[in-house]
Amino acid sequence: MSRWWTGAVGLALGVCTALGCGAVDEAREPVQDEAPPPAPMPVAQQDPRPDVVPAPPSGSWRSGDPLWSVQVSLPGAQDVVGLASDGAGGFILLARTHVVSDAGYTGVGNLVLTRYEAMGMQLWSRTLIVTPGPSGTNLPQSSALAVSRTGDIFVALQVWGGGTLLLGDSPPAGDRFIAKFSADGTVRWARDGEASALAADGEGGVVAVTQRGAVSCYDAQGARQWTWTSPEASRVFTTVAVDPEGNIVAAGHELVDMSYGAGFILGLSPSGAERWWSTTPPEAGWANFSDLAILPDGVLLLTGTVKQSFLWGNYRVNRACATGAPCTPATTLLAADARGQPLWAEELEGYAISPRLAVSPDGDALVFWESSCNSRVMRLSPAGEVRWRFEDLSGPCTQDMLLPRDIEFLRDGTLVRAGVFRGPRTFSGGASFIADEGDLYLQRLNP
Repeated sequence: MSRWWTGAVGLALGVCTALGCGAVDEAREPVQDEAPPPAPMPVAQQDPRPDVVPAPPSGSWRSGDPLWSVQVSLPGAQDVVGLASDGAGGFILLARTHVVSDAGYTGVGNLVLTRYEAMGMQLWSRTLIVTPGPSGTNLPQSSALAVSRTGDIFVALQVWGGGTLLLGDSPPAGDRFIAKFSADGTVRWARDGEASALAADGEGGVVAVTQRGAVSCYDAQGARQWTWTSPEASRVFTTVAVDPEGNIVAAGHELVDMSYGAGFILGLSPSGAERWWSTTPPEAGWANFSDLAILPDGVLLLTGTVKQSFLWGNYRVNRACATGAPCTPATTLLAADARGQPLWAEELEGYAISPRLAVSPDGDALVFWESSCNSRVMRLSPAGEVRWRFEDLSGPCTQDMLLPRDIEFLRDGTLVRAGVFRGPRTFSGGASFIADEGDLYLQRLNP
């Protein structure tokens, strides 16, 4: 079940029952113990497009205001894994579900991969089912999404308990998988493979990084081409990106000693040869990177948190800590040149666990983070100048949660974001929804 609401004009457009539910057959909701038919093919959504509400007069919308809001209700508790443009004007959403019984959480769940068009209408949806292993559980522990500019879709998942991923002619077994889908949801290949983050290359392949310090490249047919392994076992990769020439940049953190954990950035060639290596200075204390993006001119943007105050280029990060006040982790945006050397930094208001980044084709960047029960969006020029900031005052800070997860530019330059919420929630602009164990929300934002 999904509910669709549009614009700052406050007009409710009713209920769109097919949106966001089920697997390939939109009339059904996923059944945990039922295996899908052999090689199911996704079917395009046939429901009529909702009426488009005329835009209000010029100037009545602020930057960051929601143009529409959608509630997506999947079975059980839900969360957003990733959000990406499909390269054709719409977007791809990867969600994680957790089956909830009367006794509570069950340890059983699935991933749901869905493609939407620009107005939030579902085009197709697939449920990625892993049969429970000997322990009787199959809960996705970690997962990742990447989409190429030509529409190739890549998904990675690690499953607690292991099992068999029911995709393709030869379903892989184990507890770590990587799969490729075409733009219409057809399975191209599925294989065993580990990834904490993914980045599509320009040749139909994908680069995967792991929390065990490895970077691997897979070609368009799913064959592993090479693997770079860190000489230090304490290094953990958390994010990766690929530039138009195929060069790879990966980032993460490493434990140096009990008082110092450095953030690091690694540059690799398309063949997997190490090009350069950069770390945050020791003064940063504990530093963790959560997202990475490459601008068209090669400049690197990284989001994350740092514990202490330090200089990044000529900018002092976590300035409050430098005044002698008690040090608390600071959420930060760092810019580096094409070899990881410091350029500038922007401190983000409030503490956030996992701020996210998105970059437009013209080089503008979005930073999206959650703090103190509110979400914030900031847009920057290619030079790092703040174009605008938007704070979503989404209601009182109570046990009813609101967790923004990801943001993305669409092809026309507008923005779409996704998150999870629980309980009653009124979003800025007037959209009001009620969620049970936790439902997803999608919003398209005024750029």
